[in-house]
Formats: sequence, structure tokens, C-alpha cells
Amino acid sequence: MKRRRTSGMGRIFRRRSRFTGKELSTWWIAYFVDGKERREAAHSTEYEVAKRLLRKRLNALSEGTYTGPERERITVAALLDNLIAYYKVQGHRSLPSARAQTKPLRDAIGSRRALEVTTGRLFGLVQEWKTAGTAPATINRRLSLLRRAYGLGKLRLDPARLDLTELFLVENSPLGRHIGADVFAAIHENLPAYLRDFFEFAYLCGTRKRHLAHTTWAHWDRAAREFTWSAKEVKAKRPHILPLDGRPLEIIEGRYAHQALHCPYVFHGRYCTPGRRPSQQYGCVGDFKRVWETACKNAGFPIGRKLGGYVFHNTRHTAVTNLVNAGVPAHEAMAVSGHRTRSVFDRYSLTLKEQTRAALRRTTDYTETLQTDRKVVPLAR
Repeated sequence: MKRRRTSGMGRIFRRRSRFTGKELSTWWIAYFVDGKERREAAHSTEYEVAKRLLRKRLNALSEGTYTGPERERITVAALLDNLIAYYKVQGHRSLPSARAQTKPLRDAIGSRRALEVTTGRLFGLVQEWKTAGTAPATINRRLSLLRRAYGLGKLRLDPARLDLTELFLVENSPLGRHIGADVFAAIHENLPAYLRDFFEFAYLCGTRKRHLAHTTWAHWDRAAREFTWSAKEVKAKRPHILPLDGRPLEIIEGRYAHQALHCPYVFHGRYCTPGRRPSQQYGCVGDFKRVWETACKNAGFPIGRKLGGYVFHNTRHTAVTNLVNAGVPAHEAMAVSGHRTRSVFDRYSLTLKEQTRAALRRTTDYTETLQTDRKVVPLAR
């Protein structure tokens, strides 16, 4: 076996055939990683090619950027598969959304090697998405998932080749809309009877749609007049206790008095019948997206967020905003809505023009009542 050493940490050699015993023409390199020797084919009969490959591996080891030949061959699709598997293990509630957002990435660059993707290639992809009418917020979510996939794959990116931070777009989409009392009444009137209590409870308490749709009577403690959800059932991954009073309590007490014995859910859909299996994703209520759009259309409002219309998630923005404007302390309002961090809670608290005007009126009234006994004397020149 012919060997040539280039340094104390690596060597270049040729292997012999197991069948003929003759020396092969292709060069191989060997180097040490964490005390263990790694061998790799240079895929060339030229010694200088093998020498450059060995130097590349040794330089990467000294700089801490070594990835190895197996990671150089990994594709973007494999990284995204690892990301989805990670979301499953962690039990992230955003798994369905992550699957949907990574599909355009798989279609565009899934077959490419991860280390071959460049900033220019992704910039062109972002331009294609923008031309197709994709919202900047959606594009940013895709890029965030791709960056997360690279991080989980332990691939250290070279900023000169791929820098994802330069690709994120400015998001101009509104954070949410407040459903006023007149808007609530109009939509509530046009909804079918089975959705009215569901809509009103979410409007008052700000409970997430999926969270509320999966609520059963096992979560309800009638003696304590409160709902209790475990950490596994809550997006924030911590137990959520919601004591009720006022109109929300009236809704639940009314439904408790007329609960369906064949169904454990608090809120039911139009097809709730004995023997029917509820949806795993939407509970017994089912997917009412088209019913919601029809109600908004009949009430005279645009359909969808892009057209300036209302979506059901606006009930969460509305409940938080109403709690804040009613003078409820932030920590108590967060206990109702289930928010874990103050920063996200503040995003859901919308600024209303009438509340701003009311604040200025109160400030004006306050300043007019101020009196001072201090005599103002002009300074002598």
C-alpha cells in the first residue's frame, strides 16, 4: 500500500483491491476526528487533488467548521424531514402549519444538497414567491423554518455563501382586527345556531379556536365554576385554569343543562349524532371556515384577512383589547387569554381610536383641575 504523509494529522494513500491484491489508482485520505481515524476517497487519480482535499478537511477541523463527507451530501429535504420529526417529538402545536410551510421549500430546493444552497438561489426563490402573491409574513415563516432545519442538522453556514438573515422581508400585514359590538352582533346573527355560543365565548374570553373546539365536560368543574386544561392540551404547554363568571358562565351553564349525552364535547357541530366520530383536528364543531365566510358576507363584510375582512382569530385580539380597555390588570387579563409572555400579549392588545380620544379627554380634564399657589415672577433682564 503506497502512502504519502503531508502532516502529522493526516495522510494520503492508495488502497489495494481485495480481489486482485493490486494497488488501486484512486487516492484516499485519512485524518483524525475526536481521536478516531476517518478515511475518505478523493475520487481522483491525481495526487494534488487528494492533497487539496486533505488540507480542506484539516483546515475545517482547526477552525471548528468540519462537517464531514456524509453531511456534505445531505439534502434540504432530509433537513426538513428532521425538522418535522423534531416537531413531532416536542409535541409542537404548530406541526400542521410547519408541514404546510415547508412544502414549497421541498418543491423548490428539496433535492439540492444543503451546503450547495446559496443566498442568491434563495433570493431568486423569494422573488418568485413575491411575484406569485405570497405575503411577506408567509415567506418569513418559510425562511425561519429553513434556518431552524439547518440549525438542527448542525450545519454551520458560511455567511459568504448563505446568509438567511439578509433574505427576511418587512412585514406590513396588520397584527389583527378588533371586532366592535355592532360587527359582533351582525356576524353573530348570520351564524348558524350551533356556532353562536362558540363565537360569543371566544369573543368574550379570547380562547383559541382549536383549544375551545377540543374542550369537553371533563375539563369543567361545576362546583368551582372553572375550566382546567392540562399542559398537553394547551399551546403554551402549561396548565391553564379559567374561572368563569358573567356572560361566559351563563353560556356554559346553559349548555351544561342541555348537554348531549352521546357527545363529551361542550360545543357541537351540525353533524353531531350518536355513533359519529368527531374530527381529531376540529373536534365536534368541525371545520366551519366556509360557514364563517358566508356569515361575514351576509353581514356585509369582506372575506379574509387580505381583503381587510374578519377571521375567527380576531376574537382573540378583541378579547385582549376589551380586557385592557376595561381596566383589567395585565396579569389577570393574561390569565384569561392564556398568554405566557407579556410581549405576545401586548401584540394582541390593539390601539383603538376611541380609546385614544377618551384618554386625551381624561388628560385634559385632569390638567384643567390642577391648581398652583406659586406666583410666577418674570426674570429681570
